[in-house]
Formats: sequence, structure tokens, C-alpha cells
Amino acid sequence: MKKIILIFSMMLLLCLFPLLGGGAKESAEPVKTIRIAEQVPGLITPGVWDGQAFSLNSSIYEYLVELNFNDGTLDPVLATKWETDDGSNWTFTLRQGVTFHDGSKFDAHDVKYTIERTQDPAIGHLKKADFEDVIGV
Repeated sequence: MKKIILIFSMMLLLCLFPLLGGGAKESAEPVKTIRIAEQVPGLITPGVWDGQAFSLNSSIYEYLVELNFNDGTLDPVLATKWETDDGSNWTFTLRQGVTFHDGSKFDAHDVKYTIERTQDPAIGHLKKADFEDVIGV
């Protein structure tokens, strides 16, 4: 009988030992988080975006005009008006007071750079074909 009590006591102690360690002390340091992306993000170049980059970048970039899906007309965004005499040469009036995130002013040079970059084969812009008829900016 003493042997059974001794074995039972030993088993009980073995089961209780893990509980005697106490809790972990709370750290005064803030919790650090590591985030791992599923893939390398696409270029931060409009028209070369993957789906995830489009969601982010469409909150950053604006167009000269945008399509109104209700009536199929164009609405002003960075261009306040646009006109043509012959359907080939267009003049865009740019919105005044627009700045980039670094505070630099938006102007016609930025539009020219963007259109020329769109046409650059090295960039691989998805909308390059839309700008093939542009022969000068």
C-alpha cells in the first residue's frame, strides 16, 4: 500500500511541477511586429501596377481627367479644361496650387515627363498603346 501511495504521490508531483514555474514577467519593451509580404510589390509607376499596388497607388496619383461612369463624359482632375481646334492638337489648362508630397509644385513639365515615361519601352507601361498616337508634348 505504501508503494502505491508513493507512486501516486510521485505522479502527482510530476504533473504539478510544470505549474510551479510561475508566469512570465511582463516586458517593459513594446511588442515588435514582423510583417511578411506575399510578393514583391509592383513598381510605383502608374500603369505598371499589380492589384495590391493599384490599391495603394490610386490613393497617391491623380490623372488630368477621369471618366464619369454615369454619363461617359470626362471630369476635370488635374486639368481644369481642355480644348482642341482640329482634334489632333490639344491644350490642357492645369489646376493651379497643386503640390507633390514633398511640396514641389505641379506643372506642365511633370505632365510631359509622365507622358514620355509612359511611352518608354523600358518601363513596360500597361497603357503604352493608349499613348502611341502622341507625337509631341
